[in-house]
Amino acid sequence: MKKGRMTRVLLATVVVAAVTPATVFALVGVFSGMGAGELFTALVHQMGAPRLNLLVTGLLSLAPVLLMAVILGLGWWLGRFRQTGFAVAVGGAGGIVLVLIAANLEFWPHYLPSMTYPGWPHGLELLLGPLIGAPVGMMAGMIVGYLFARGS
Repeated sequence: MKKGRMTRVLLATVVVAAVTPATVFALVGVFSGMGAGELFTALVHQMGAPRLNLLVTGLLSLAPVLLMAVILGLGWWLGRFRQTGFAVAVGGAGGIVLVLIAANLEFWPHYLPSMTYPGWPHGLELLLGPLIGAPVGMMAGMIVGYLFARGS
């Protein structure tokens, strides 16, 4: 198996993880009844907000992807993922993206459309999701991908 397929999965995961917070924010805004102009204004405002910044949240979402890249690189270097690397990468990427979507869907519906901070402990999920939940989801997805690839 070529390493290029694994690299493409990593690149796609970087892009999806980085835009997930803004995408979920926009979808929640649409479903909460915000108009296009109001949604665009809220999106631009939230990109520069001092707290709950969408850009910082998107960058924080890249931490589990970096961990997955290190694990896949070590696995490739040690010869463990020569045959199963693509399935392991897809499984890990799926786990990361699912946890990131769930964490963002936990917070943004409480915040929009009024754009008032719901108070402690809300907002903590935007930190705990990428830093704790996503690596756990990534490992579970990688194990499922590995078992799936070994079984076929």
